[in-house]
Amino acid sequence: MLTTSQLQGSALATIITTVLFRGWSIFRGPIPNICSPVSGFLMGTWAGGFATLVEAMRENLTWPCTIAYWGNSQGVLVCSLYKTLFVGAGVGL
Repeated sequence: MLTTSQLQGSALATIITTVLFRGWSIFRGPIPNICSPVSGFLMGTWAGGFATLVEAMRENLTWPCTIAYWGNSQGVLVCSLYKTLFVGAGVGL
């Protein structure tokens, strides 16, 4: 699935660049002229992956959290938590 691959690739690239830039800044000093464009690119890949994920989950996110759709009160709780997770991820982005 493209979304999963894109988000996993973004996560891996973020981990690698964080370790490399951290090591570089400890031994050589900060390099903002390189860190800024790379961070911007990584933010773009995260935003693209998240947008693709939201598009794929559109139906689940737009359904109301009612017993009619989710069956019982536990299903309504899961729906509410799922939507809260997506809002938190969007704010985090």
